[in-house]
Amino acid sequence: MRLILSVILVIFAISPANAGEAWKGFSNITVIYPEYIGLIIYLDGNVVNPDGLCEPNRMRLLHDHPNYDTMAAALLAAFSQNRQVNINYDTDTLSECNININRFQVKK
Repeated sequence: MRLILSVILVIFAISPANAGEAWKGFSNITVIYPEYIGLIIYLDGNVVNPDGLCEPNRMRLLHDHPNYDTMAAALLAAFSQNRQVNINYDTDTLSECNININRFQVKK
């Protein structure tokens, strides 16, 4: 029994907790605009995708995201009030022009 528990703990320790996503860190939104695919934002700060097809910190909130209305309103409010946001993004979309937003935090 102890051996089984040890093996399970080792498996959990070496497996990635959130494969496919990462946090950018708190940044300011420099540009925001709606587009047919959703809401596009540009962020300042550390570069997420230096080798991407478009600008390195261009991200999108897809219009078919289950919480699009609330999230888009919060991003617009953060932009208009010059609040910093910490974006959780989909690392599987780093090779695309727009990096998909999963969720985010807004700093007061």
